[in-house]
Amino acid sequence: MFGRFVPKMRLASTDLHVPYHRLCSTYPKLLVVPQYYQDEQLSKVAKFRKSGRVPAVVWRDQNSGCVIARSSQPQVGVWNWREREDEKLLEDILRTCTSKNCKQLLILDLRHYTAALANKAARGGGYEYEDYYQCCEVQFKGLPNIHAVQKSFVSLRSLIAEVDSNSFFSMLEQSHWLEYISQLLQVTNQVVEAVAVHARPVLVHCSDGWDRTSQVVSLAELLLDPYYRTIEGFQVLIEKEWLAYGHKFADRCGQSNCSSSELSPVFLQWVECIIHVTRQFPTAFQFNESFLILYTAPG
Repeated sequence: MFGRFVPKMRLASTDLHVPYHRLCSTYPKLLVVPQYYQDEQLSKVAKFRKSGRVPAVVWRDQNSGCVIARSSQPQVGVWNWREREDEKLLEDILRTCTSKNCKQLLILDLRHYTAALANKAARGGGYEYEDYYQCCEVQFKGLPNIHAVQKSFVSLRSLIAEVDSNSFFSMLEQSHWLEYISQLLQVTNQVVEAVAVHARPVLVHCSDGWDRTSQVVSLAELLLDPYYRTIEGFQVLIEKEWLAYGHKFADRCGQSNCSSSELSPVFLQWVECIIHVTRQFPTAFQFNESFLILYTAPG
């Protein structure tokens, strides 16, 4: 999966030289980072990002050099702590873009602004403070969290089980399922336009960076790169952006001993987004809706 990158990047190992210590236990063993960004600097960034999930490049446009990167939220807390190496990492990611018109990195925080503030106050998290990250523009996209998606799915499932033709469409609207699908597609389209049309690199994150971030980043890659619209590429995409980057499949699908609050059909929601795209552009894919239904069916 790293063969699709071009110069100005290098592979960094998440296995540090300290015995039995990993930079991030929920990341792949190899990350793509700017060429001259050193492991010691990356170690400092890992302490600043939640769960050590540092900004890592996952896709690069071969024409403009613009990249898509992903991470978790920075841990700025109520005191607006900063980490210069984190700021420098984003500056270096911006410099890898070969387009002369590229002057700012776009950070898409997939949460509501109020949710980001709540994380900042209660959990020591937060978002990139633009006075510190002067090379970046931060936008909050307001995608629903796992609890809202689960609540929507329960409403949708109840609706399908007890069909009442007189109120079906109003109840479907009240479930917010299609509204959430639409929001996810719109945010993904913004990532695609930023990279492919405006030649602008993008960093995507939410709180932890393994739910909404996986959805948006992998869907954007699917739209941008025809390889991921092949059967082989689709499997690689799931392995790369969902498995390797730590999506909690067992917890979200109820296959572990976790709390029921961890349940959420995040992956299923992503697959439905792809189904809508395949219906609009069937010849752009090597697979179809039937394949996706079989792929996600239990057993």
